[in-house]
Amino acid sequence: MGPAMWGVAWRGVMAVACSSAAIAAVAEPPRTYRPGQRVELDGGQVYEIIRCLGVTEWDDCEYQAYAEGKPTGMPGRISIRNLRAGEERLRKSRGTPGASPAVPAVPVSRGQVDGTPRVARPGATVAPAPAGPVAGADGTWKRGDRLEVEQRSFWYPAQIVAVDGQRYKIRYDGYGTADDEWVDASRMRPIGGHRVTAACDWQPPAPAVTARDPFSKALARRRIFDEYGHSANGTLSAPLRIGVTFLAFEMGSPYVNTVETERGWGAQRRHAGAPAGATVFTFRSKHMVCEQYRDGVRRRLVEGSYACFVDRGGSWTCPSENDTKIIPLDED
Repeated sequence: MGPAMWGVAWRGVMAVACSSAAIAAVAEPPRTYRPGQRVELDGGQVYEIIRCLGVTEWDDCEYQAYAEGKPTGMPGRISIRNLRAGEERLRKSRGTPGASPAVPAVPVSRGQVDGTPRVARPGATVAPAPAGPVAGADGTWKRGDRLEVEQRSFWYPAQIVAVDGQRYKIRYDGYGTADDEWVDASRMRPIGGHRVTAACDWQPPAPAVTARDPFSKALARRRIFDEYGHSANGTLSAPLRIGVTFLAFEMGSPYVNTVETERGWGAQRRHAGAPAGATVFTFRSKHMVCEQYRDGVRRRLVEGSYACFVDRGGSWTCPSENDTKIIPLDED
């Protein structure tokens, strides 16, 4: 090869090298996900990240699905690889360049995720756990008490500035009077109230459920346990075993799933998921879900309303309603 050809070849090699260097210079780091972050995927799906079990593309993230701004269904798992792929498909469908931005993360207060401090409201100071008696621990509240207040399934430090019967006016840390809010006790808890000292219950709460079994509290608890337990097989990032500790359980009033005609909507079942004419049994549950892994136990607190009925396939099912709250707990 003559000098001229060597020059052409050398310029070609340098051009490829420079092109590769330029690509490397502008390449974005792999997409990561944080607890509390909401991620929009193709197909209109929105997932709120509870926690990720690692950082590689094959690691799973636990999530709560949202529809129309409300949580729907039980928590699930999806690999980081599939999260990234879903965002990429959404980006391509919209024709937008670059990585698809996630829905802004919801600010989180101390202990909200993994027991470590997170971002609080702008200018806020994260409330430390008090050394003495905890306000509200006995179920009563008064003016001046410090507490945590729920907003969009997350908890923020605040103080009670006024009381009106069973309503409490609270002021969020770092905010002025314009952001004061009246709330009731359902959105209030003592500082550090997310900490649960109950032991993990690894035993199924009742025998396996069959279609012939009449509805009962034991049946409802077993169906909740089964919803979590089916994923426990110890493979890849799946837990070795699942435990569910029930902390509170309140039965509601059953009803028949009648079909009614609504103006502008036509015929509608009272419960969209249950067969017409089925008896729907309602209840509310607050329980701790424990997942045993090789490196330890992870726990989360789940509270919400449920509806049990026999589905079209002849099996008992107990889907959650749209008010489910999920709070990751400190690991054992």
